[in-house]
Amino acid sequence: MKTKLTIFAATLFALFSTSCSPTQQSRQQELENTLNQARQEFFDAIHPVGTAKSIKINSLTANPPYLDVRMTIFWEGPITKDGYTKVAFRYDSEVERMLGLQVEDTNGLTKEDVGYAAGAILGSLLKGN
Repeated sequence: MKTKLTIFAATLFALFSTSCSPTQQSRQQELENTLNQARQEFFDAIHPVGTAKSIKINSLTANPPYLDVRMTIFWEGPITKDGYTKVAFRYDSEVERMLGLQVEDTNGLTKEDVGYAAGAILGSLLKGN
């Protein structure tokens, strides 16, 4: 079963490889519109809580069968009101899958951060400290 993110990445690849837009700027706008339809799913894959506001594409590189995407997700959370997260991912059109979603920079907590903190707290409780 394909995830929503994989479906959006496939759509993005199709738009990028077949778009007949007259300018690079209008093509990028089409791609951003597609990504913005899945902004909350991208956000939820990375952060424990908050609302994705928009996505901006920073770079796209096509090297068939791959499409490499770098983008910034702008979001709002209960603590951070002007959040951003820079991410990168690769879509492989031959296997029709996203290959990794890597956080490059963020000004908020990620699910990974929360997991490490929970593990540290549990570890210290088990030690009796």
